[in-house]
Amino acid sequence: MAKLSVDKALLKAKSHAKKGKFEEAQKLYQTVLQAFPKNKRAQKGLAALNKPKQSSTTQEPPQDMLAQLLNLYNQGQFAAVVVQAQALAEQYPDAFIIWNILGAAHKGLGSIFEASEAFKKVTELNPDYANGHSNLGLTLKDQGKLDEAITSFNKALSLKPDYAEAYNNMGNALKDQGKLVEAIKAYNKTLAIKPDHAEAYNNMGVTLKDQDKIDEAIGAYNKALSLKPDYAEPYNNMGNALKDQGKLVEAIKAYNKTLAIKPDHAEAYNNMGNALKDQGKLDEAITSFKKALSLKPDHAEAYNNMGNALQDQGKIDEAITSFKKALVIKPDYVEVARNLVKLPINSICEQTILELNKKLSLISDNIDDQRQKLFFEANLFSHKGMYEEAFKIFVDANSLKSAENILSVKSAQKQYDVAINRISRWSVNLQSEVKAPVKKLFLLGPSRSGKSTLEKLLTGSPNVCPMFENINLQATDESEPSTEEFQKRSMVDLFYHDEKNLYKIGYNLITSTNPESMFQIDRLIDTLSNSFCIFVKRNRTDIASEMFTREYRKGNFHSYDHSSILKYLDTYEAIWEIIRQKVPHLSLEISFEDILSEPLETIKKISQMTGISLEVSNPPNRSITNLPSPFREHYAYRFMTP
Repeated sequence: MAKLSVDKALLKAKSHAKKGKFEEAQKLYQTVLQAFPKNKRAQKGLAALNKPKQSSTTQEPPQDMLAQLLNLYNQGQFAAVVVQAQALAEQYPDAFIIWNILGAAHKGLGSIFEASEAFKKVTELNPDYANGHSNLGLTLKDQGKLDEAITSFNKALSLKPDYAEAYNNMGNALKDQGKLVEAIKAYNKTLAIKPDHAEAYNNMGVTLKDQDKIDEAIGAYNKALSLKPDYAEPYNNMGNALKDQGKLVEAIKAYNKTLAIKPDHAEAYNNMGNALKDQGKLDEAITSFKKALSLKPDHAEAYNNMGNALQDQGKIDEAITSFKKALVIKPDYVEVARNLVKLPINSICEQTILELNKKLSLISDNIDDQRQKLFFEANLFSHKGMYEEAFKIFVDANSLKSAENILSVKSAQKQYDVAINRISRWSVNLQSEVKAPVKKLFLLGPSRSGKSTLEKLLTGSPNVCPMFENINLQATDESEPSTEEFQKRSMVDLFYHDEKNLYKIGYNLITSTNPESMFQIDRLIDTLSNSFCIFVKRNRTDIASEMFTREYRKGNFHSYDHSSILKYLDTYEAIWEIIRQKVPHLSLEISFEDILSEPLETIKKISQMTGISLEVSNPPNRSITNLPSPFREHYAYRFMTP
């Protein structure tokens, strides 16, 4: 609407008002506000019309006005709806339908409290209006008032027993309460009334996944998509379920389908970044996290996930920057605070340590798990240089973790014994070396032995591609080495990378540092041609003390008890002795001290074994005086002193 026509419309509306033609004036003001929601003259003019109409408070607003309001709402012009609905509510204060539209517009703008107040007014004006109670329940749920929300949904259902949407909404509230069985019952009632309710199937899938019923969850997502093929959310949720199953390729396909339907789905980019990270495709993962952040700049989880990916790349400073951005957005973000203090000692600045120390009480109060709380406090003390105090807390934290993990440790040790027996009986069956353009170098050793330090040194050569700890070891477990299926395993199965493509872009050596590879090394060597392995040897007390003072994201159950750590280290050394005897031409032992003090000599040895020319310029100059763990003496005194 041009400036001139706006002025004319406002003058004409004012003229109508003077003549008592209030409805005509109102329509003109609303037309102006539809085009220019912030026009002050139109707002004042519309508000002024209320005064002479006070005698009409019991009247219903004209249908054409309601139609115009609904049309604006359906166009997503929520701000304009709020302005006009508020004006109409003053003129027709008892018209519950206006309050309902006002509440919906506030909800569309994210103004949950205002929406809740409007819907509450609806239920007061018309206690028998089921939609009003259901809408009120939605806003109460969004405020975390779950008991009140469920009360509202039940009220809606008492008025309208076949109200499918109210059952679906109640299922969501019950799910948020952790009442998963009851939530499933609510979704089933939704579907009994409305069998084609795609959203209920999607919500049921999320709840089934929370119950660890992954296959059933995927079935529910597929049902939702059969009813509504252009429904982005089930694809995203299915991707999460497939990722939990370790089916990373399928998960990424699901996320891509989400994005094909809804290109601005920030959460799908974030989730895809996590799947790519698990594949070891860290550059692609970071690109995906950045895309999520371009769509949703306040996505704290994406900053946290990107920080983890950057940390895996060894880019500690960039990881810290990403973690700190997440904390700015979400100051009580426990996971980020825990990630920061898990970083190597002396890697975070004094200011960051002070800020985390100020938040110690806030963050600790938000950590429900006592073990996690203790590890957080101990790690923070470590960064402050208070090693004695930190170690005492580590002992308490590990005591709790160890008690929890007794069965898991026993199960893991049984698997290690099976691996030792299998590898000791291993008859080496190398695949043809002609087929593989890229050589594979498995850097073996227990956690904290220094494998990542060696990998970082090697990746200084442009022809080396690091796979870090990301490897699909399940692919080696699915069949016996003698079978044709096993022998067909490839780089794609294990590392999600095509070998020929890696070679085309200049890589002829990959490195892998997953500690669990030691227990599958016979199968890896037999499966992948041109495979070599290096055992990184480090002082056992340093390894043990670092493992003991580290809280792992998953697995590593043995790390919380001294005797379990020693058995774990014994297992590695036993397997290594078998490997170096069976394939001496494919194996090499390098000390952690040599990696740090003689990097060029280390590179030379690896080049000789693999036959790969490695060109590492300006290797890092580290002093071996920095080798011992800061907790070495504390650990030795506590556990190794007679």
